[in-house]
Amino acid sequence: MGLAFAAMLVFSYGLIFPMVQSNTIAVTVASSHGVATWVTALVLMAVTAPILLAGMRAVAKVTEWLVPVMALAYVAVVAVVIIVSAPRVPGVLADVVAGAFNLRAGLAGTGGGLFATFLNGVKRGLFSNEAGQGSSPNGAATADVAHPVVQGLIQALGVFIDTIIICTATGLTILLASPAVYTPGVEPAWAETTLVQHALADALPGAWVVWFMTFLVITFAYSSVLGYSNFAEINVSYLGGGRRCGVALRLAMTAATGMGAVVALDLAWVMADVALALMTILNLVAVLWLGRWVFATLRDYDSQRRSGVAEPAFVGVGNALLPMDVPGDVWTAERARERVRTLDEG
Repeated sequence: MGLAFAAMLVFSYGLIFPMVQSNTIAVTVASSHGVATWVTALVLMAVTAPILLAGMRAVAKVTEWLVPVMALAYVAVVAVVIIVSAPRVPGVLADVVAGAFNLRAGLAGTGGGLFATFLNGVKRGLFSNEAGQGSSPNGAATADVAHPVVQGLIQALGVFIDTIIICTATGLTILLASPAVYTPGVEPAWAETTLVQHALADALPGAWVVWFMTFLVITFAYSSVLGYSNFAEINVSYLGGGRRCGVALRLAMTAATGMGAVVALDLAWVMADVALALMTILNLVAVLWLGRWVFATLRDYDSQRRSGVAEPAFVGVGNALLPMDVPGDVWTAERARERVRTLDEG
């Protein structure tokens, strides 16, 4: 199962998802500034290849602090729109519920109904937070914590911030826009990737909104491509690939980034949905399989917190709460003491 999942992740994160992100950039730049998609494709390939092939870590370091700053700036701008339109927010939320459960068919569109809502919600939710997909552990596994539940809670908080806060704020901004920008149940005049940009421009005066959203989209999408390369390379290594396979992957990612800028948006999203589905189905089987370990680990964490331990440490050998000893020497008592000492010193 691990080999099959790794192969799916390399395919998804190495080829498909970079296409979706570059497509988002190309559509946004074309819609806002009239730049041809093929020009964007060439530029993206030109700036992606040196980073992936030569390892220009300076750019990656910049994105580490730039992405959180831009996320906070985006939330702040959207919050202004929501606060200014506060009297209309309850009505918009009521429309969301009505559309989701098909209480008013006109709001649900031609595909309406609970199943369509569930299906689209799962697809977009996976793309926004990756919960249940199985890719996030590639990053979470690098965390230096004394107890795995600590990182698990952080991952859960990330899902809340991604979807409940940022995506809900985005949805409210679109629904609060004038009918000329978006009417529920009516196909918008703009692509999904630029709809929020037009909604913000409708609510806030000035050309700065267009440039702000363009820079925001480029920052988020491009940093995602850099993150995808790390995840894909980790799994290529797991599959036994050496240096040549790593170089081949980076070349393929560069080509996929350029190709994604010129393909149709619908095609890019369909390919992404298929890749997500394959990964998620396999991962959920593993999640159910390993569920007893998750709950046992959580009980271990909770019991230590209730007993007054300030920094719970996980011991996977000789722990009566676990189904059996954790294989390997990663979670031995000695390693647990080392982690706590390192965290205390840090």
